Amino acid sequence: MTKSTLNRLDYRIKEWDEDMTKHVKSLEAKGKPVILGGDLNTSQSPMDMYKTVQKVFKPVTEGLRDSFNRFLASGYVDTFRHLYPGVQKHTAWSPYGGRKKNLGLRVDYFCCSQSMIDFVVDSEIHQEVLGSDHSPISLTIDLKEMGSGVEKVFGGC
Repeated sequence: MTKSTLNRLDYRIKEWDEDMTKHVKSLEAKGKPVILGGDLNTSQSPMDMYKTVQKVFKPVTEGLRDSFNRFLASGYVDTFRHLYPGVQKHTAWSPYGGRKKNLGLRVDYFCCSQSMIDFVVDSEIHQEVLGSDHSPISLTIDLKEMGSGVEKVFGGC
């Protein structure tokens, strides 16, 4: 691990993560529930990564995980883990055969405001879809129940 990697880690945790959290909190303060989706470059828990990665990148993974869990504790929900608490699925793998052996990480997420979690119908990881070192993820929200008049919305990344 290089010194520049650790310098970027410091920026990510102390500036970027904090700015992102402030931004989504400001949206909620305006009455806008938030869905944050994408590759967040971290795994929420050791269950979300295979053991070799845990050992090799321990300083990076622990710092990022702590920061991500602070974000979640501030009022957001990891929708996949909420619906599937014991399921181990990965969303990213090494391009050198890691996918075949499922030696991967779960770094792609849909996180939503706590106020929305009752309207989450499903949060899926589509490991069967090939074409990238990441698998697509999708989130289904019941907007009719939420009061928008729209039945359901499905989004993916």
